[in-house]
Amino acid sequence: MHVSLSLSLSLCRSWLVSEGYIDSPGEVPPGRCAPCGAGAVEGTLRLLQAPGEWEEEEEEVEVEEPPAGPAERPREASESGGSGLAPGLPSEPPPAAAAAAPQGPCPSPEPFGPETPILLLLSHFSQAEDPAPCLLSERSLRGLLDYLTLARPPSPRCARLLARLACNPNCLEALVRSRAVALVRAQLVHGLGPEALSSGMESAGGGARGARTSAALGPNGRNRELGEVLLRNLSVQAESPFGVGALTHLLLSGSESEKAACAIALPLLCRNESLRRKLLVDHGGLHLLLETLLTGGDPVVTFGAADAMATLAGAPGVVEEEPEPALKRPRMEEEGGGGPAWRCRYRELVGRGATDMHFALDDGQRLAASRRHVMRDSAVFGAMLGGGYLESRQSQVPLRGLAADVCGLFLHHLHGCQAAEGCPALAGLGLEPDAEPLPPFEASLLGRALAAAGQYLLSELGARLEEAAVSRQPPARLPAVYAFAERHSCPGLRSSCLRGLLQAPMAAQERAGAWGRLCRGAGEPRALLAALHALLLEHV
Repeated sequence: MHVSLSLSLSLCRSWLVSEGYIDSPGEVPPGRCAPCGAGAVEGTLRLLQAPGEWEEEEEEVEVEEPPAGPAERPREASESGGSGLAPGLPSEPPPAAAAAAPQGPCPSPEPFGPETPILLLLSHFSQAEDPAPCLLSERSLRGLLDYLTLARPPSPRCARLLARLACNPNCLEALVRSRAVALVRAQLVHGLGPEALSSGMESAGGGARGARTSAALGPNGRNRELGEVLLRNLSVQAESPFGVGALTHLLLSGSESEKAACAIALPLLCRNESLRRKLLVDHGGLHLLLETLLTGGDPVVTFGAADAMATLAGAPGVVEEEPEPALKRPRMEEEGGGGPAWRCRYRELVGRGATDMHFALDDGQRLAASRRHVMRDSAVFGAMLGGGYLESRQSQVPLRGLAADVCGLFLHHLHGCQAAEGCPALAGLGLEPDAEPLPPFEASLLGRALAAAGQYLLSELGARLEEAAVSRQPPARLPAVYAFAERHSCPGLRSSCLRGLLQAPMAAQERAGAWGRLCRGAGEPRALLAALHALLLEHV
């Protein structure tokens, strides 16, 4: 039955009665049925966004479920076979089967809840060849996804409605424009609740799992399964000749927001490598994706762009298994307990008394050293101790502005200690203490040693420190390491941070929060964009 857009509230109820969905107009309270005018779809969707209010209203208005008979409660009209519905979702029985069913009361497979009339109307609208634009708006999609993630349990009719839209070629462009890909990935696949998308991603850090609500994923991952099915159906539409034309039109001729939404969707929809490379590289989709990440303040945009880049780079998701025990700093065994467990060349040299000078630090400490070893691997120390300076004739050389722990690290390196041999100073480099919160990276031993290594031209040690700064830091700390690399002009460290953040195993919300912090703190956005572009081109 065709429902005209000019129907009033009373005609809307009359349609439900004539179709057999309700027995009388009073069965649907006034607040449950919106007029079928221009805002009918959005009006009905608003009723799905606060499922917690249904139980309160039910105390005032009791809705008696009529007897479930084949002639009294017809089922929703179903599409033809192969509609792309998620496995396990109840399908509607064909009319012929309903007519042949024996008369008499029988249990209904889908309970008639307070939201059922709303979903029936929306389902009817979605069956049109070209559904109403307001049904495909971002606000409408958020309402449906919020219902799926918050209602307990949600009606399978909502999942079938979304699957029907995803299988309709006429809906592809509108769904991409309304950022359906990012929203489905966030709420159904990754299980983020609506509050995470509205308040931002900064609650991440290690608490990304805590942001998952218990209702976000249905029994046995039903919502995740539905999200993957919806994305596969959209991918099929996107890779068809019609879909390629629609995406190309959006990418080249759309508004700025439409171009951004299309660029975010491309890595997730275009699974064909040649098509993906054509749209991302030849048509500038990758550049648009990175610009969207750098300039976007919307949490959905940041999440979608970070998720798209992780998909391109093949980054693994969060590891669900229990984490391995944290690495501990290696320690020397007690004397008389079998000798040292690790070899420290510097400690051996000091123990033999083979030193011929001391470095005097600001705090009064004196650290022994061998002049020959110190001069060999550092151009700065070589000029200081072997040239015509006063320090070349002193047995106690003052070092200003260098902390004792950093100077000790330098001496272990200059005297030939190796991390592979288990030197305590180098093998434990970058392993932070268990205390929370962690100190700022620039105030940590690793950060201070990196800054001083550049001053004393210790290139080999600097390379080791840069590797430890990326490989031994939690991924959520890499934005701070990148900011440090910008301030101290370390191009190699900047590139390593970006590569590490692209490929680190992280939860989706944690990854989005890290990219948001990195982009906001970037002092050279153009250089960041160029570096990311070069890295992602390797994966396109």
